Amino acid sequence: MKTLSTLICLIPLSASPAFASHNVLAQEKAPATVAEELPAARTILDRHIELTKAAKAAKEHKTMKVEGTFEMAGMGLEGDVLIITSAANEVVVSIGLGPMGTMRSGFGQGVGWMAHPMGGTYLMKGSELQQMKDQASWTSILKEAERFESLRTVARTTFEGQDCWEIELVKKPAEGMDPAKTKKVRTSTEYYNIESGFQVGTVVMAASPVGEVKQTTVMSDYKDFGGVLFSTKSTVRGPGGEFVITINTVTFDKLEAAAFALPPAIAKLKEAAAKKAEAAEKAEKAEKAKQEKPAEGAGV
Repeated sequence: MKTLSTLICLIPLSASPAFASHNVLAQEKAPATVAEELPAARTILDRHIELTKAAKAAKEHKTMKVEGTFEMAGMGLEGDVLIITSAANEVVVSIGLGPMGTMRSGFGQGVGWMAHPMGGTYLMKGSELQQMKDQASWTSILKEAERFESLRTVARTTFEGQDCWEIELVKKPAEGMDPAKTKKVRTSTEYYNIESGFQVGTVVMAASPVGEVKQTTVMSDYKDFGGVLFSTKSTVRGPGGEFVITINTVTFDKLEAAAFALPPAIAKLKEAAAKKAEAAEKAEKAEKAKQEKPAEGAGV
């Protein structure tokens, strides 16, 4: 069970040159004017989780299907949105980009992947892969403490005209990740309306093939689907401009495992990558054995 906005804000539209020339409206933020004791980040997060019934849903359900619409008014693009996720930590996101085609991305069978009508088809690597893997986690919405290096309340502030708590979340680096070099993409900022308790925004540095991309997501219009509350409108601002994802329906436990099968092109890339890795491992072992073998004619 994951927050739809966290998946939406990682949609890498900016990976395509076609989206690179639009200016982004800066998010203004006003500091708190009165000194006060800040509540613990855990308290703020748990209040939101309780309000949305996310923990109960994560325990009771095994798959989720989300349908909605995409609109990027600045470029005249609109299309359908389909997001499917499973308790097996799989996700597939499909975004219709009008005449440009459909962008698809996902995580499953140990690989993160992208099929972009302009950016091409590829397997994700490094921080981009780790972010997709994190978001594919069925329980990511619960913000389990063991996933994070730190969770802290930064300030009482104004976000999109709303009185909010600002929280900084820093995920632990995955094995092999440089902690210092990856801290930006491991760090996110979330905003929670003080009165309602709902999350109303997030700011992340999304990893992509063209580098780290700052994306701000504004969340609103919470609605009930099967006893779980979801933000049904996400406005995302980044280097590629602004787009809006509107959620129309959310259904649970109606998907089969086949729905998460890798697309044929991705399956081929995965197979080729496995063969390449196997060949590299054999070559490394051969070179090591060669270096360890005594020189011919050497004395005992």
